[in-house]
Amino acid sequence: TYQDLLQLYWQVTDPTDAFGQFQDRGNFYRPIIFYTTAEQEVFAQGAKKELAQSGYYQQPIVTEIRKATQFWPAENYHQAFYKKQPKRYQRIKRARKQLMLFYRLKRWTNRGKKRS
Repeated sequence: TYQDLLQLYWQVTDPTDAFGQFQDRGNFYRPIIFYTTAEQEVFAQGAKKELAQSGYYQQPIVTEIRKATQFWPAENYHQAFYKKQPKRYQRIKRARKQLMLFYRLKRWTNRGKKRS
């Protein structure tokens, strides 16, 4: 469901980084959620608000929420990247897992502290 996708999205991205995701930098990698119906927009806005109010992150949630327009497939070199570049993919995957674990541990040790 769309709600399940939203839950997963918040777990695998850094919604506080407006300029990319992890090692991928630039406009094409910014945190953004698209919706196609008014109901999806309500779910997305609600999930963002809930996360912002949770105190889980010390920085503001900068993830954009926009109506989906024309979809453009990624460039060919992005398609099936994990098959075309298996060693590079595994290296990126390991680094991402380590970073996400670091973020989780940092949040866990900071829970209950006032946000600045």
